[in-house]
Amino acid sequence: MKVVGIGLLLSGLIAGCSTGMRDIDFINRQYEVSYNIDSTKGMDSARIAGLLNAKTVLNFLEGGQGTVHTQWGMVSKDSSFNWKLQEDQLVINDQSYTVEKLFKGYKLKSDAEMLIFRQQP
Repeated sequence: MKVVGIGLLLSGLIAGCSTGMRDIDFINRQYEVSYNIDSTKGMDSARIAGLLNAKTVLNFLEGGQGTVHTQWGMVSKDSSFNWKLQEDQLVINDQSYTVEKLFKGYKLKSDAEMLIFRQQP
């Protein structure tokens, strides 16, 4: 009887978590980011052009910290960001993204943009 009860409980917990994301899926991993931006959601065209022409790599560190390296041709910039998993969302610097698991990465969506994370070796 206890085995059946535990099985039902585990089934309910697994079904309740649609993406199955865990901190360990991000900690000490790097993801190259591709952008798909909806310009009708308030982002100016200069910023859109800059993002679409950039090569961006996010490195997720322990403790909710991370570094981002962005390169435009010969110019690059390094900065930091904060991140956390909150239910089925990844929050980066107070911007929430719904997450869908892909073969070697994730698809993140917010109101104005879609990001594709491809895990780097």
